[in-house]
Amino acid sequence: MTVKPTVDGEEETTDTMAERIRAVQEEPWRKLEYVDEDSVDAWELYNDNLFVEAKETLPQLVSSMTGSEYLDTISAPRAPAKLARLSKLRNKA
Repeated sequence: MTVKPTVDGEEETTDTMAERIRAVQEEPWRKLEYVDEDSVDAWELYNDNLFVEAKETLPQLVSSMTGSEYLDTISAPRAPAKLARLSKLRNKA
């Protein structure tokens, strides 16, 4: 088996399948505790980790594009007739 270099520029290495299997089998096991998703513990962790309390202190994202400009940039080209109608609507606003 050949492993190609990574983005970090690490050298190419050649390992046999037996060496790879041995490395995986020597990996230490970690014990996991599974809890029901509707348990009190699960809901407490969910509320503690997935919500931000102080929104005012967070940095705000700023963009030089409007929502329409962003969608135009990442989307496939639009049909010319639709673009003409869209520019008329923008000019009215």
